[in-house]
Amino acid sequence: MKGVLVVLLSLFLTGIFFCEEVVFSQVKEEREEEGFEEQRLPEEPLPYKLSSKVTLLSGYDSNVRLTTIRKGDFFEQFIYSLDFTKPITSDLKLRFDYDFDVLNYHEVTDLSNLLNHLRLGVHNQFALCTIGTGYDLGIAYYPRNKDGNFLFHKGFTYADYTLFDSQYHRVQFEYGLKDYTHNNSLGDFIFARQDKERLDRRLSAGYSIGSFLAPQLFLQFRTKFSVNNSNARFEDFYDYKSYKQTVSLTYKLLKDLYLLSDFSYTRKLYSARTVTIGADKQRDNLFVFNTDFLYRLDKNQSLLLRYTYRNNSSNDDLAEYSENMITCGWQYKF
Repeated sequence: MKGVLVVLLSLFLTGIFFCEEVVFSQVKEEREEEGFEEQRLPEEPLPYKLSSKVTLLSGYDSNVRLTTIRKGDFFEQFIYSLDFTKPITSDLKLRFDYDFDVLNYHEVTDLSNLLNHLRLGVHNQFALCTIGTGYDLGIAYYPRNKDGNFLFHKGFTYADYTLFDSQYHRVQFEYGLKDYTHNNSLGDFIFARQDKERLDRRLSAGYSIGSFLAPQLFLQFRTKFSVNNSNARFEDFYDYKSYKQTVSLTYKLLKDLYLLSDFSYTRKLYSARTVTIGADKQRDNLFVFNTDFLYRLDKNQSLLLRYTYRNNSSNDDLAEYSENMITCGWQYKF
């Protein structure tokens, strides 16, 4: 009887907590910086710059819930992005980015979601570097699973500098509050809930270096350290430290054909959360590989083919999974 209860408790932990934390992370709650800023502006402020693009994607995901119980599904995705830049002076620039992302699954409909993401910031060009600061907001909405809804507020500051006209560096710091608007936080017991919503506080520091190794080849390395503290009390279930390293490259294969690829490794160490059967603290190792082929039809239109492989290795058997995704799409820039 005791063994049956242990198995049921394991499945409960996997279905509620692991899926909630990992699956919902598929939503781009943290958009990586889109590259380094432009070089020094002319002495006279330029007019504002406004651009936008629409991306239509379709594909197949072999493990939508990212669990040992594999469930595949087809999906469609619509993304609209808008970028606005306005020089205030010859050195000070205002920037606003907005993204609207709709992801729809055919069968696993409770994971279909809408994401509104905006980023507002200013940066100033100094003699040796560019320093910027701003505010980042992500709003995730799950029409068929309100427990996944959240607001993610982040404040950020960064410094960019250039060496040898081809090597770019960035140091960035972030402080975030992730508020699950319809999900009450865990209490002192696994089945107990507090009267307040789950709130995560996250502090991150990152460093990036990128370089043109050849006119057609750009290589970048990024590393990021994060500390996440949640108001959940049961085993400090969402408290962890993570270390993430990413290597990416962009290579121009032909005149209009580009290869974009990246590989990342994330080590996640939980503060008090233990494995399902045992007393050891949980430790996860997440490997993600992406490769894209981008073909430009003309100055406005592009075709995209993407392959993604994701694998999580953990000392908790129920937290291990692998996933393959194939995506194709079309993009139009205005």
